[in-house]
Amino acid sequence: MKENENNVSGTELSELIVRARANDSAAFETLLSRYEPMIGNTVRRYAPQGQEDDARQEALAGFYRAVLTFDTTQPG
Repeated sequence: MKENENNVSGTELSELIVRARANDSAAFETLLSRYEPMIGNTVRRYAPQGQEDDARQEALAGFYRAVLTFDTTQPG
């Protein structure tokens, strides 16, 4: 049975990150779908009016960098 993507454990999250780093686009999309609401809320809250699209692009680039650099060896 597939667990809800918004309720993944720390181990499953680490596995998704490792797979995303190995160019598994499905793993990256799963991560993005999990964190996109938080990214969107942050952009809406802090982006200057009229610059939401640019801020969203920057936030997504930051998310991608975070996936690439996240230390999966640390306990969650």
